[in-house]
Amino acid sequence: MVQCEEAQMVITVHRDLFGMGRLIKAADLSLGPAACRYTSLNDAENTVIFAAGLHECGSTLQIYITCHLKVTAAEQAPDPLNKACSFNKAGNM
Repeated sequence: MVQCEEAQMVITVHRDLFGMGRLIKAADLSLGPAACRYTSLNDAENTVIFAAGLHECGSTLQIYITCHLKVTAAEQAPDPLNKACSFNKAGNM
């Protein structure tokens, strides 16, 4: 589970990654290209928690835009819901 906060993200990972009853060692888990280590363990729930700033652990800002366009025959009137996709950057990201 990932919780996004204003300045950090908190990621909770179940140590039983595949639901087979075999727990991964917390020391074998790291976050991102910078290999940040976990910040806490919850033995009762078998989870490992990572808390990292949004620009830590090698993370980068990425924006994904997905467009689904519907093709209509030339003799048909255009569908008003079939609009072109666009993205306008607003503010400082």
